[in-house]
Amino acid sequence: MFPDGPVFPPELETEVFTLAAYENRADIPRLRLVARRTCEWLERSFYESIKLACGHSDNHRLISIRDALHSKPPGFTAQIVRHASVQATRPNAGAQLWPLLLLCPGLTHLALNINSVAGIPSEDILSRLPNIRRIVVIPDELFCRTHQLADFYVSGFFNHLTHFTFLPSGQKLISERAAAFICALPAMTHLAIHHTNATRWAPDFLAQCPALRVLCLIAWTDRVGHVPEVLARIDLSVDPRLCVAGYRTWNEGASLHERCFWDVADECIAARKAG
Repeated sequence: MFPDGPVFPPELETEVFTLAAYENRADIPRLRLVARRTCEWLERSFYESIKLACGHSDNHRLISIRDALHSKPPGFTAQIVRHASVQATRPNAGAQLWPLLLLCPGLTHLALNINSVAGIPSEDILSRLPNIRRIVVIPDELFCRTHQLADFYVSGFFNHLTHFTFLPSGQKLISERAAAFICALPAMTHLAIHHTNATRWAPDFLAQCPALRVLCLIAWTDRVGHVPEVLARIDLSVDPRLCVAGYRTWNEGASLHERCFWDVADECIAARKAG
């Protein structure tokens, strides 16, 4: 049994528990049970990042998350939730998922793995998430609808996007439509694409993306060794903005606090500039 009163100075205890929560989010529910004060300290950490999954076996968890979000006072989720990872395979799953995202207009990091069967988010939904800075998109069906790409720009959803990870499903080639959209993103400084798209698209992205500082060719961590073979076939392989990194999970590019391949890429580019 843990004492209900503080053992160490409150500032130190708060720091210890917060660091432990960031180190492994799976421990947060247990850490919140230590004492009433730790539950209060970790309230922000607990809700700062949410995972929304809607497959054939995820309904109970999704209902729990929905009830937890709705139990909070008005404005809580808007101020606290900063990261969401959304994965859906069930038909019309979007009808359950998008209302939950709209409770979190302060989102800055978003990972989307959802197809047209589940329901692609509309421009109206995206327009109410104006603060996205980092996004992962799987697959490229987001760009395959019949509307004009201009609708996305009007929504304002991508106006402040700086880090874009684009991973078409099945490692297929990025479409012309998606590439045109990527090249027009006004604030994007970091772009990650699967290394199998490098030969076709890396030269175009390096030449046409207006603010690009880093183009990261990514592969699963156990496949990174094969990427230099791809680089050898690209005339612009000496471009200092081009680098290679491995990823461990599909949504890593939208990580909020965890170290990810973006950190590796930034360190690589910085070291190259330093000589």
